[in-house]
Amino acid sequence: MREIKVDPAARRLRVGSGARLDIIYNAINPLGLSLAGGTFGGVGIAGHTLGGGFGARCRADGLLIDNLLAVDLITADGSKVTASATQNSDLFWACRGGGGGQFGLVTSFTFALQKRAPTHRIAIIEPANIQRTAEILFLWHHWTLNSPRHLTTHLQIGRRGKNGFLISLKGLAEGNRNDLMEELRLLLRRDAPVHDNLVTSNSTGDLIKQPHEGKSTTQANLLTHSHFLKGALSEQAVADIITAIQRHPNEAMTVNFEPIGGAVSDIDAKATAFPHRNVDFVVHVQADVHQPQYMGMKQAALDEMRSILTPIATEGVYANYPDLTLENWGHAYWGENLSRLKRIKQNGTPTTILITLIRLPRLEPKGFPFHSLSEINEGITVTDTMADRLSRAIDQRKSELVTLTQELIRIPTLNPPGDNYLEICEYLKDRLEKSGFKIELVRAFGSPGDSDQYPRWNIVARKEGARAGECVHFNSHTDVVEVGRGWTFDPFGGDVRDGKVYGRGACDMKGGLAASIIAAEAFIEVYPDFAGAIEISGTADEESGGFGGVAYLAEKGFFTPERVQHVIIPEPLNKDRICLGHRGVWWAEIETFGEIAHGSMPFLGDCAVRHMGAVVQEMEDTLYPALAQKRTDMPVVPDGAKQSTLNINSMHGGQAEQAADYTGLPSPVVPDSCRMVIDRRFLIEEDIDAVQEEITSVLETVKSARDNFSYDMREMHRVLPTMTEKSSPVVQTVARAIKDVLGKEPEYVVSPGTYDQKHIDRIGKLKNCIAYGPGILDLAHKPDEYVGIDDMVDSAKVMARTLVELLVEPLGD
Repeated sequence: MREIKVDPAARRLRVGSGARLDIIYNAINPLGLSLAGGTFGGVGIAGHTLGGGFGARCRADGLLIDNLLAVDLITADGSKVTASATQNSDLFWACRGGGGGQFGLVTSFTFALQKRAPTHRIAIIEPANIQRTAEILFLWHHWTLNSPRHLTTHLQIGRRGKNGFLISLKGLAEGNRNDLMEELRLLLRRDAPVHDNLVTSNSTGDLIKQPHEGKSTTQANLLTHSHFLKGALSEQAVADIITAIQRHPNEAMTVNFEPIGGAVSDIDAKATAFPHRNVDFVVHVQADVHQPQYMGMKQAALDEMRSILTPIATEGVYANYPDLTLENWGHAYWGENLSRLKRIKQNGTPTTILITLIRLPRLEPKGFPFHSLSEINEGITVTDTMADRLSRAIDQRKSELVTLTQELIRIPTLNPPGDNYLEICEYLKDRLEKSGFKIELVRAFGSPGDSDQYPRWNIVARKEGARAGECVHFNSHTDVVEVGRGWTFDPFGGDVRDGKVYGRGACDMKGGLAASIIAAEAFIEVYPDFAGAIEISGTADEESGGFGGVAYLAEKGFFTPERVQHVIIPEPLNKDRICLGHRGVWWAEIETFGEIAHGSMPFLGDCAVRHMGAVVQEMEDTLYPALAQKRTDMPVVPDGAKQSTLNINSMHGGQAEQAADYTGLPSPVVPDSCRMVIDRRFLIEEDIDAVQEEITSVLETVKSARDNFSYDMREMHRVLPTMTEKSSPVVQTVARAIKDVLGKEPEYVVSPGTYDQKHIDRIGKLKNCIAYGPGILDLAHKPDEYVGIDDMVDSAKVMARTLVELLVEPLGD
């Protein structure tokens, strides 16, 4: 019952009645052939065919029954018969639209197949307000009536959020891809091409929705009715339909519009049992009832829509969209063909027409008609999409974004020692409270570096949505490193030149903090009824380990998976990159010892600095060459960081440095102590114990070769490598946003240095965390550090699009 036989030369398909569309398409795809079937792979061929069979190519190729050549079946008396145009022609006529289970048990079908050129699939899902939804519904009907046959489109409308709608379009078109892209761009009033919404294929089978992609719905919890329309909807009809959808809750119903016409109308209404030929659209209203208590609400919604559609529809409904409330259902399904169907059902078969309920899925988005917009009613005005509005909301804040970045740079939050942490937190508090965020200022009492002179202050701002949902957290550190030498701009001036904002922390990472704030504020303006929550934090001490910032907050529960589900850290990794994690780090302080003596008689003492020099030389001779051979499969950037590295962070020997106002000379002594801080960055393939043993081995080698050599080594801190999976929700969502905004696939990287993800991972136990933000990584901590203004704008758009996908409530069932 599921066998499939294809004759490519004759373009014939013989298929068992138990086969599904996805299995059939898989068989004919490699042959460059297509079948005039539907776009849901889980549908069985028997019910789909016998009811008529709307498909993605019906305007070009007709219904599935119009491509049916023969049917093999077993009649009620047990006879095996074949029905075709030349054999049992009455039975063949009845099987083409007469419904499933009516005239016998079908065992196989024979179909004509079509040879196809490459086909374009258009997939667009757009949140919209009531005006936008009404305009699209009105425009789509007029446009579809004038579109060529090689294009078939479907439109679905449903509620989304408190006052919004979700428009889903799907379609298939042959022809020039660039022309199609231009038509879509004009229709949607977009500034950029919509190439991301196009997929080229040569077979319907590549374009179907697979059976596992949707929820399973049984006959018992499906409410549905359908109507046929002749001509386009009037403005009043559009207003009535949209108002009715808005009047009911989000999950009350969806309304689907499918075009017919074209090749379907070329066939006379009495040529097959399917009578609905002289129409232009079928409207399918549907509700899935997963919980019994919502049955009444959903039935009321469908009843109201029925009262709107019935007066403007032609007579009749589609048998494959069964309506259990129909009274004169036989006439509704088959019209004037009902009497002939009854005559055929003689010779011992039941005298009543039987109805087999067939579950057909709702339509998924794929497209628009394909012809010039000049042919459409000139009085129609198409407004921007929600995505366009969000993008424009950020563009309109461009100067504000620059000013915000400048003002953050002008607060010199140098670490060490930890200047002005409270000042920058209070600045952010004043800013974010105006956008409706609730603010918590958190001092990290007792953390390393915290003191009354240099308190470690942090800010956590939270904006609750209109309903429950997940939380997206943007975390930025507010501290910056020392200025250093070589600047040609004021390090804390926030100067703007050639599309760049200059200053210490511009790139790392006050530009990213500003971008996240602008993204959140624009998102809240465009989507005020979002679900879940947005958090923005400004935290201390990332540059010195983050223990007075994110680590402290994580210990206090601010980053538990119960509170926060997605974390984005706007570190400067480049706007087209997603940073999945970082290398490991091991810091240690090494001290070598000597004996103090008069500087004029060093032979009477023992110089600790010379001992440390021997340690450095041993590192140069043996350790550095060994580290250069260690390479990682992690996508670390830049390329030099793909190996293990060691940095001598600082060294101090002899007398302590005097205050800046001391003008005397140091005393002449042999130093009896020398301290060196080392910064070892290691790979995910390395073991932390082996990393430590390498340094111990260097020290022991020197000890064996030098008289009176003694040392001490103290571990300062350690962080293991971490890397978020590419399949995690935040990675996938940001990747799609990058592609939408920048028109390219993201690059996945790993940071050479650690950042605050380490604390969110190890303390907060939250794995769904990445770094993504504007700025060029190589500029961090350099003189004349800057961030590109356009990069900040683009990154803000990516962040905002991420918020849309994660926090805007999806269309209900």
